[in-house]
Amino acid sequence: MTVKLETLIDRSITNMRDGINPTVKESALELIKRAYDENIYVQITSGYRGMEEQAALYGQGRETYVYNGKDYGDPTKPIVTNAKPGQSNHNFGTAIDFVLMNDDGDRAIWDVNEKWKRVAEIGKELGFKWGGDWTSFKDYPHLEMKDLNPNSSRPMLHVGDTGEFVKQLQEALTRAGFFTGSCDGILGEMTKQALINFQEANNLSADGVAGPMTWEALDMY
Repeated sequence: MTVKLETLIDRSITNMRDGINPTVKESALELIKRAYDENIYVQITSGYRGMEEQAALYGQGRETYVYNGKDYGDPTKPIVTNAKPGQSNHNFGTAIDFVLMNDDGDRAIWDVNEKWKRVAEIGKELGFKWGGDWTSFKDYPHLEMKDLNPNSSRPMLHVGDTGEFVKQLQEALTRAGFFTGSCDGILGEMTKQALINFQEANNLSADGVAGPMTWEALDMY
C-alpha cells in the first residue's frame, strides 16, 4: 500500500521542529508534494537543530571535541559534518535534511540514485542549495535556503516567553559569555539580565527584549 502524502508531511513537520524558518518549512512541504506527484516519496529527517545536537554531530569521527565543558568526541562513528555549533544553517532553522522512503513509507532509502538527484533538482527550483554540489564535503541529504536571513523568522522575545527560540537565545548568550544558567527555553529574570548586560556591552538598547538588532549581534558569537 503506497504511503499517503499526508503521512510524509506530518512526519516531516514533526522532524523539522518549532525552530524552523517558516519560508524553509513551506518550501520543504512543497518539495515533498512535487516529488510525490512524480512517485518519489520524500521525508524530511531534520530541520532546526540545537547547539548541543550540532556539537554531538561534529564530535562524530573525532577523538575529542569539547563544547560548553562537555566532550562530544566519538571516534567510533564516521564524520558526518564539518560544521561546529553556530556554523550550520540547521542551528538557525534555515536548512533541512531529507531521505527517500520506500513505497510503503516504512523504510528509508539512502542510495543517491536518480530519484535522489531529482529531489535535489526540485529543491534547487524552490530556492535551496544542495549539499551534494559542495566540493569539499558532500552532504547529499542537505538542503539549505539561499539568501535567507535567519533573523527574519525569529520573534521578539520578552520575559515569560518559552520554547526553542528562547533556548537559541540562551545558547547564544552562553557563547557570548553573558549567561551561565541552564538553557531551558524559559526566558526568566536571569536570562533577561544576561540579555541586558549583552545589549549594554554591544551599544544596543538595553531593554531586555531580543529583537532583530540583538539577534544580529548575537550571531557574531
